[in-house]
Amino acid sequence: MAVVNEQEFKKKALAEDFSHLYFIYGEEKYLVKEYTEYLRAKVEGKNPSGFDTDVLPSSVDIEGISQSAEQLPLMSKKRCVCVKDFDFEGLSESDLKALIAFCTDLPDSTVLIFSQPTLSYDIKKAGKTKKFAAAAEKCGTVLYLDKKGGMALERQVVSWAKKLGCKISDINAAKLIESCGTDMTTLKNETEKLCAYTEEGEITEESIRLVTVKNLEARIFALSDAIIRRDYNTAYKQLDLLYYQREKPEVILGVLSSAFVDIYRVKTAVESGERSSVLKDIFPYKGKEFRIKNAERDMKRYSSSAISSILNAISDTDIKLKSSGGDGRLLLETLIAKILLIVKEDGEK
Repeated sequence: MAVVNEQEFKKKALAEDFSHLYFIYGEEKYLVKEYTEYLRAKVEGKNPSGFDTDVLPSSVDIEGISQSAEQLPLMSKKRCVCVKDFDFEGLSESDLKALIAFCTDLPDSTVLIFSQPTLSYDIKKAGKTKKFAAAAEKCGTVLYLDKKGGMALERQVVSWAKKLGCKISDINAAKLIESCGTDMTTLKNETEKLCAYTEEGEITEESIRLVTVKNLEARIFALSDAIIRRDYNTAYKQLDLLYYQREKPEVILGVLSSAFVDIYRVKTAVESGERSSVLKDIFPYKGKEFRIKNAERDMKRYSSSAISSILNAISDTDIKLKSSGGDGRLLLETLIAKILLIVKEDGEK
């Protein structure tokens, strides 16, 4: 009875070594859904009757949970009760204690699963959820599913493509992640779309560019990339596109800022004698390691003073955007002009 990793979880479920209580949660909602369904399938067995499984909504109360969990299985070895997105924070202290007490003394024939496939919260701040998780760790099994890192995501994309009869290289899997983001539900949908587009054969960089939908971060990074390459026309076209798609100027500025912050961090690390890879252990780059690689590639275009000037210009624009209530588009266009001028003057030194 403890917090387990994915391998331990699958191994025990495969061996039908079930706990009476499970708490499955985490930032990667795709995996929360997948492992919840995997566990349900193993508990229900190869020929589920349907009589011995209850999937309860988040609105269920403690009495409803206990009534379902206390029923004896009719046609299966175990009764499986799954509660989705239960709001522990909405419970009174007395109800939370009652729920924990009930969960520590479940019938031997019951497997009770609390799964959070859409509900998100900070477990460190969510006091009642944290208390339940601690109790579940003592008397059951807790599975926390965090966002996957770059390499793990690349392997997952390659695996999905293979199952669908297609092939994708590690390099192109990384390009797909860079384009679509790290959300696994989105990545799986885009992989399926690419496999349908290619029918049989290999997914190419061109098909990724033509078929997949770029996420907001990727679209704004396309703007920053145009600025970095000193491509004036493309930079303003990208800004036009973002406004046409009704993106907020604050969001555009935030992601644009992060591109240059990445460059500053990498340049500072390298110039101090460190490898850029150390940054992923200091800053939240998990699943976005490509940003470090891109920054390492782009930092050579700038002097340290140019990067400082660009970050100052971005900071000034941020203050004006938040305080003046002025024209956000005009402020961003002015910022792009300033950055391009800084880059031009830096190159002439």
